[in-house]
Amino acid sequence: MTSVSGVGYSRSLFPALSTKPSRSPSRRVASVIRNAVSVEKKSFTLDKSEEIFNAAKDIIAKMGERYTEMADTFNSFNEDVHSMEESVATAMETFRSDLEKLQANMKNRDEERKKLIEELVARVDEVEDLKTRELMPGGVNSPVRAFKSVGGQPIVFDSVKGSRMWDVDGNEYIDYVGSWGPAIIGHADDKVNAALIETLKKGTSFGAPCVLENVLAEMVISAVPSVEMVRFVNSGTEACMGALRLARAFTGRQKVIKFEGCYHGHADSFLVKAGSGVATSAFPTPLACPKGPPLTP
Repeated sequence: MTSVSGVGYSRSLFPALSTKPSRSPSRRVASVIRNAVSVEKKSFTLDKSEEIFNAAKDIIAKMGERYTEMADTFNSFNEDVHSMEESVATAMETFRSDLEKLQANMKNRDEERKKLIEELVARVDEVEDLKTRELMPGGVNSPVRAFKSVGGQPIVFDSVKGSRMWDVDGNEYIDYVGSWGPAIIGHADDKVNAALIETLKKGTSFGAPCVLENVLAEMVISAVPSVEMVRFVNSGTEACMGALRLARAFTGRQKVIKFEGCYHGHADSFLVKAGSGVATSAFPTPLACPKGPPLTP
C-alpha cells in the first residue's frame, strides 16, 4: 500500500494558483461586447460632436452674415439720419434767413409807413397853417377843391405834365379830372405851350375883341352842328347863367327844369337841391340861397 503521508508539492515545481476565480466563457463574451459597445459609443459621440460643431459653425457663419447685413443696414440708416439732420439743418438755416428777411422787410415797411404818416401829418399841418392864415376860406378857391365831401384834405400841386401831376411834396398823381374839362388834351402840351408863348409875346389881355376869338368861334361852330353862335365866358357858372337868361328871354317863362342832385354852377338858382347829400352837408338847399315867393308860369 502506497503511503502518501508526508508527501508535499514544491512551489518551484507547481506554480501557485490564482486566488481569483477564473471567468466563465459567457462572462468573457459579455466583456467583449461591452468593450465593443463602448468603442461604438465613443465613435458615435465623436461623429455627433463633429456634426454639431459643423452645424454650430454654419450657424455662426450665418449669424456673421446677418450681423454684417445688420451692420450695413445700421450704417445706411445712420447715413440717412445724418443726411436728414443735414437737410433739417439746411432747412432751418433757410427758414431763419427767410424769417430775418421778413422781419427786416416788416421793419422797413413799418419805417416807411411811419415816414408816410409823418409826411401826411406834416401836409395836414401845412394845410391847417394855410387855413389859420385866413387867406382863403378853407384854404381853397372853390368848395370842391377842399375834398371835404369825401373826407379828404386839400392837396397843393406844384406842376403838371400830360396826365401826371406833382404836389409840393413831390408826390406823383394820375389826373382823372383834367382841370374839370379844359385840360382834355393833357397838361403842358409842347405844341400848346409853343403857341401860347408866341401869343403871350403879343400881350396877355386886350380888353377888346381880337382875331383869335373869331378863329376859335369858327372852330366851335364847325365842330358842334347845333351851335349857331358863340359867347365866350370865364367859367361854367357864367355860361349857365347866360344860357338861363337867354332861355327865359326867348320863351318868356320863369320856371326852369333842372336835374336834382346835380351841379350846374355856383349861382343861387342852380344850387337848389344841388349835389349829393354828402356834398351839401345833408342840406337840400344851401342856407345862403334866398327863398323868394313861388314863381308863376
